[in-house]
Amino acid sequence: MRRFLSQALGATEENPFPFDIEHVGVPPGHHNWYQHTHTHWTEFYIIISGRGTVYRNELSFEVGPGDCFVQPPGTSHRMFNPSETEDLVYFIVTNEDERDSVTRQKK
Repeated sequence: MRRFLSQALGATEENPFPFDIEHVGVPPGHHNWYQHTHTHWTEFYIIISGRGTVYRNELSFEVGPGDCFVQPPGTSHRMFNPSETEDLVYFIVTNEDERDSVTRQKK
């Protein structure tokens, strides 16, 4: 599940917000995305429910409800939901920088 809330709040191509808000649900046993790096975006995550494993560069850490963290530009990242029954649900707030590009890692 992915919901782009900025558009629902009124952001348009002609009148964009300086940030994007996304509501994400990752099903049990799945990753949120492939391992990737942004060139210009900073992503701020707020975990709402469930538990997850965050992979950042060569490190990993566990997150749960109420946890917040930032993925700065140039950081290779991805998340995994290790649960067998519960979705991992979170918000991402991202600066909208049109110069951004994404590089997929081979992991």
